[in-house]
Amino acid sequence: KKREDLARTKAAGASERSEGDIEVEEDIEAMRIRIRFPDKPEPEVRSILKQNGFKWSQSTGAWQRQLNDAGREAAKRALSDIGRIAGEDYGMTPSRNRRGRR
Repeated sequence: KKREDLARTKAAGASERSEGDIEVEEDIEAMRIRIRFPDKPEPEVRSILKQNGFKWSQSTGAWQRQLNDAGREAAKRALSDIGRIAGEDYGMTPSRNRRGRR
């Protein structure tokens, strides 16, 4: 299972996307999925991120966790919950990899 996740992730390539003013990055080199906010998120948002396995990374300035299928699903859940709080629809629109493909 882990090898399959790794192979799928590397084949997909790195990607970045925005959900409103929130940036989501899949860093293939570091095998991390990262969520960045323009400002420090409210305590309720930070709680949602932590519940979904994200940890604050001072060095990258982002909330991150391991990049695999579970990490992607956790990001979808977290953004959906954050969107409900903010009254936004953060539905994780299809991403484009850095080569411009979906």
